[in-house]
Amino acid sequence: MKGIILQCGVEMVKDQFGGADTLKKILAEMGISEEKKIVIFEDLPDKMSLDFIKAAAKVLGLTEDEVMLAFGDYWVNVFAYRKYRVVYAKYKTAKAFLIGMDQTHAWATQSIDGATPPQFIFESSDDDTLLMHYISARHLDKILEGLIKGVLRYFGEKGLVERIESDKPGASCAFKITFQR
Repeated sequence: MKGIILQCGVEMVKDQFGGADTLKKILAEMGISEEKKIVIFEDLPDKMSLDFIKAAAKVLGLTEDEVMLAFGDYWVNVFAYRKYRVVYAKYKTAKAFLIGMDQTHAWATQSIDGATPPQFIFESSDDDTLLMHYISARHLDKILEGLIKGVLRYFGEKGLVERIESDKPGASCAFKITFQR
Protein backbone atom coordinates (compact mmCIF):
# COMPACT_ATOMS: atom_id res chain seq x y z
CA MET A 1 0.00 0.00 0.00
CA LYS A 2 1.27 3.48 -0.74
CA GLY A 3 2.08 5.98 1.99
CA ILE A 4 -0.68 8.29 0.78
CA ILE A 5 -3.23 5.99 2.43
CA LEU A 6 -1.55 6.26 5.84
CA GLN A 7 -1.07 10.00 5.32
CA CYS A 8 -4.82 10.37 4.85
CA GLY A 9 -5.44 8.50 8.11
CA VAL A 10 -2.98 10.76 9.94
CA GLU A 11 -4.66 13.89 8.59
CA MET A 12 -8.12 12.53 9.42
CA VAL A 13 -7.12 11.97 13.04
CA LYS A 14 -5.59 15.44 13.28
CA ASP A 15 -8.62 17.12 11.65
CA GLN A 16 -11.52 15.18 13.13
CA PHE A 17 -10.44 13.09 16.10
CA GLY A 18 -8.52 15.13 18.64
CA GLY A 19 -5.50 16.43 16.79
CA ALA A 20 -1.80 15.81 17.38
CA ASP A 21 -2.21 14.43 20.91
CA THR A 22 -4.60 11.71 19.71
CA LEU A 23 -2.30 10.92 16.81
CA LYS A 24 0.62 10.46 19.23
CA LYS A 25 -1.44 7.93 21.20
CA ILE A 26 -2.34 6.01 18.03
CA LEU A 27 1.26 5.90 16.84
CA ALA A 28 2.41 4.81 20.30
CA GLU A 29 -0.19 2.03 20.22
CA MET A 30 1.31 0.95 16.90
CA GLY A 31 4.85 1.16 18.27
CA ILE A 32 5.83 3.88 15.79
CA SER A 33 7.69 7.06 16.63
CA GLU A 34 5.79 10.27 16.07
CA GLU A 35 8.91 11.43 14.22
CA LYS A 36 8.27 8.87 11.44
CA LYS A 37 7.99 10.66 8.12
CA ILE A 38 5.42 9.33 5.72
CA VAL A 39 6.36 9.57 2.07
CA ILE A 40 3.16 9.45 0.05
CA PHE A 41 4.55 7.34 -2.81
CA GLU A 42 6.54 5.04 -0.54
CA ASP A 43 5.58 1.38 -0.46
CA LEU A 44 4.39 0.48 3.03
CA PRO A 45 3.30 -2.96 4.16
CA ASP A 46 -0.50 -3.29 4.05
CA LYS A 47 -0.18 -4.36 7.68
CA MET A 48 0.91 -0.85 8.66
CA SER A 49 -2.35 0.69 7.44
CA LEU A 50 -4.35 -2.10 9.04
CA ASP A 51 -2.44 -1.60 12.30
CA PHE A 52 -3.26 2.12 12.09
CA ILE A 53 -6.97 1.29 11.78
CA LYS A 54 -6.80 -1.08 14.77
CA ALA A 55 -4.85 1.38 16.91
CA ALA A 56 -7.14 4.27 15.96
CA ALA A 57 -10.19 2.20 16.88
CA LYS A 58 -8.70 1.35 20.26
CA VAL A 59 -7.59 4.90 21.09
CA LEU A 60 -10.78 6.53 19.78
CA GLY A 61 -13.14 4.01 21.36
CA LEU A 62 -14.61 3.09 17.98
CA THR A 63 -14.92 -0.15 16.08
CA GLU A 64 -12.53 -0.85 13.22
CA ASP A 65 -15.52 -0.66 10.86
CA GLU A 66 -16.37 2.82 12.17
CA VAL A 67 -12.79 3.98 11.58
CA MET A 68 -12.81 2.58 8.04
CA LEU A 69 -16.17 4.20 7.23
CA ALA A 70 -14.87 7.53 8.55
CA PHE A 71 -11.68 7.10 6.53
CA GLY A 72 -13.64 6.51 3.31
CA ASP A 73 -15.77 9.60 3.85
CA TYR A 74 -12.73 11.71 4.78
CA TRP A 75 -10.83 10.51 1.72
CA VAL A 76 -13.62 11.62 -0.62
CA ASN A 77 -14.74 14.82 1.04
CA VAL A 78 -11.46 16.25 2.35
CA PHE A 79 -8.21 14.51 1.47
CA ALA A 80 -8.67 13.55 -2.20
CA TYR A 81 -10.72 16.66 -2.91
CA ARG A 82 -7.73 18.82 -1.92
CA LYS A 83 -5.38 16.85 -4.16
CA TYR A 84 -7.52 15.95 -7.16
CA ARG A 85 -10.07 18.75 -7.70
CA VAL A 86 -9.66 18.35 -11.44
CA VAL A 87 -11.18 14.86 -11.13
CA TYR A 88 -14.16 16.10 -9.14
CA ALA A 89 -14.89 18.76 -11.76
CA LYS A 90 -15.43 16.04 -14.39
CA TYR A 91 -18.50 14.57 -12.72
CA LYS A 92 -21.97 15.93 -12.04
CA THR A 93 -23.52 12.98 -10.16
CA ALA A 94 -22.50 10.41 -7.59
CA LYS A 95 -23.22 7.59 -10.02
CA ALA A 96 -20.98 9.08 -12.71
CA PHE A 97 -18.22 9.68 -10.17
CA LEU A 98 -18.35 6.09 -8.94
CA ILE A 99 -18.37 4.66 -12.48
CA GLY A 100 -15.31 6.80 -13.22
CA MET A 101 -13.27 5.37 -10.32
CA ASP A 102 -11.29 2.87 -12.43
CA GLN A 103 -10.34 5.65 -14.85
CA THR A 104 -9.48 7.95 -11.94
CA HIS A 105 -7.28 5.29 -10.32
CA ALA A 106 -5.49 4.69 -13.63
CA TRP A 107 -4.87 8.42 -14.06
CA ALA A 108 -3.79 9.02 -10.46
CA THR A 109 -1.40 6.05 -10.33
CA GLN A 110 0.10 6.16 -13.85
CA SER A 111 3.38 7.57 -12.59
CA ILE A 112 3.51 5.67 -9.30
CA ASP A 113 5.65 2.56 -9.53
CA GLY A 114 4.10 -0.49 -7.93
CA ALA A 115 0.66 1.03 -7.34
CA THR A 116 -2.05 -1.62 -7.09
CA PRO A 117 -5.36 0.19 -6.76
CA PRO A 118 -8.59 -1.76 -6.57
CA GLN A 119 -10.59 -2.43 -9.69
CA PHE A 120 -14.33 -2.39 -10.22
CA ILE A 121 -16.89 -3.99 -12.47
CA PHE A 122 -20.12 -2.02 -12.80
CA GLU A 123 -23.62 -3.11 -13.67
CA SER A 124 -26.58 -0.79 -13.95
CA SER A 125 -30.08 -1.99 -14.75
CA ASP A 126 -31.61 1.49 -14.49
CA ASP A 127 -30.78 5.09 -13.56
CA ASP A 128 -31.42 4.47 -9.87
CA THR A 129 -29.32 1.34 -9.29
CA LEU A 130 -25.62 0.56 -9.56
CA LEU A 131 -23.84 -2.68 -8.73
CA MET A 132 -20.18 -2.07 -7.97
CA HIS A 133 -18.09 -5.24 -7.80
CA TYR A 134 -14.91 -4.76 -5.76
CA ILE A 135 -11.71 -6.48 -6.89
CA SER A 136 -8.81 -6.12 -4.48
CA ALA A 137 -6.57 -8.46 -2.56
CA ARG A 138 -6.85 -6.12 0.43
CA HIS A 139 -10.57 -6.73 1.12
CA LEU A 140 -11.10 -3.27 2.62
CA ASP A 141 -14.83 -3.42 2.00
CA LYS A 142 -15.71 -1.00 4.81
CA ILE A 143 -13.39 1.67 3.42
CA LEU A 144 -15.10 1.31 0.03
CA GLU A 145 -18.50 1.55 1.73
CA GLY A 146 -17.34 4.77 3.42
CA LEU A 147 -16.09 6.07 0.06
CA ILE A 148 -19.43 5.35 -1.61
CA LYS A 149 -21.35 7.06 1.18
CA GLY A 150 -18.86 9.92 1.04
CA VAL A 151 -19.46 10.33 -2.70
CA LEU A 152 -23.22 10.47 -2.09
CA ARG A 153 -22.64 13.13 0.57
CA TYR A 154 -20.28 15.11 -1.66
CA PHE A 155 -22.90 15.31 -4.41
CA GLY A 156 -25.74 15.99 -1.94
CA GLU A 157 -27.52 12.82 -2.98
CA LYS A 158 -29.30 10.19 -0.95
CA GLY A 159 -28.97 6.50 -1.48
CA LEU A 160 -29.01 3.07 0.08
CA VAL A 161 -25.63 1.28 0.10
CA GLU A 162 -25.83 -2.49 0.62
CA ARG A 163 -22.93 -4.95 0.65
CA ILE A 164 -23.80 -8.09 -1.29
CA GLU A 165 -22.01 -11.16 -2.61
CA SER A 166 -20.38 -10.83 -6.01
CA ASP A 167 -20.51 -13.39 -8.80
CA LYS A 168 -17.57 -11.82 -10.64
CA PRO A 169 -14.19 -13.65 -10.70
CA GLY A 170 -11.72 -12.07 -8.28
CA ALA A 171 -14.29 -9.83 -6.59
CA SER A 172 -14.45 -10.05 -2.81
CA CYS A 173 -17.90 -8.45 -2.69
CA ALA A 174 -20.14 -5.98 -4.42
CA PHE A 175 -22.12 -2.98 -3.32
CA LYS A 176 -25.63 -2.32 -4.51
CA ILE A 177 -26.23 1.41 -4.54
CA THR A 178 -29.85 2.49 -4.88
CA PHE A 179 -30.02 6.21 -5.59
CA GLN A 180 -33.00 7.94 -4.06
CA ARG A 181 -34.30 10.85 -6.07
